[in-house]
Amino acid sequence: MQSEFTYRCASTLENTGNEALTALKHGKAIAAYSAALSLSQSTSRNLLIKWANTMLICGTATEALGTATKFKCPRFVVYRVICDVLERDDCITEGVECFRQMQDELGVDTDINGERARWESGG
Repeated sequence: MQSEFTYRCASTLENTGNEALTALKHGKAIAAYSAALSLSQSTSRNLLIKWANTMLICGTATEALGTATKFKCPRFVVYRVICDVLERDDCITEGVECFRQMQDELGVDTDINGERARWESGG
């Protein structure tokens, strides 16, 4: 369970990211969204989508996945959001590559499979 302080910090960082994105300051938006996502596992999917959208404006899915290593949310959720954004934006080749990376990582890293089971069970 996240504390009220952590929640307020994450909310403030998300708002900072939103303001930066509106001002087309993508680097600042990415930094703020990334900091918010690194604070708590219970961040919203919408925040993760905003982060992925902004990351993919500035870089590739591989770069986005590298940035996401410090996030508290499960790795498969990050993959899913990045793949969804790529598909939505008709970036088919990059989406297929992201999906393959996800399969490779999930197939090799048994900790991710355990993480997914714990996340899905609420534990």
